[in-house]
Amino acid sequence: MAAVAVHFLHSRGPLDLGSPLAADFWGAVAAFVVDVIVTVAVSLATQPKPDHELRGLVWGLTETEDTTAEQDPAERVWWRRPGVLGGLALGLTALLYLIFVF
Repeated sequence: MAAVAVHFLHSRGPLDLGSPLAADFWGAVAAFVVDVIVTVAVSLATQPKPDHELRGLVWGLTETEDTTAEQDPAERVWWRRPGVLGGLALGLTALLYLIFVF
């Protein structure tokens, strides 16, 4: 809404930001600032999730080796391993870079 407001104010005349490109830039800056403010306000106003709900979702609360060994082998598949997925994403990025740049 901040970017829309900056665009509206610039296109209707009350706010002179120079060129349309400069107006787009300042609209993005306004949207980013409002986004940061809203994110911080919502984070401070809400209760954090308990650790048991975040386990397995965030890196700092990953399961230990003891609990991993107890898992069903069908649950330890390649698409549920962040290291494998990260390497695959980097490999695909490099491949696409090579294809489209050279």
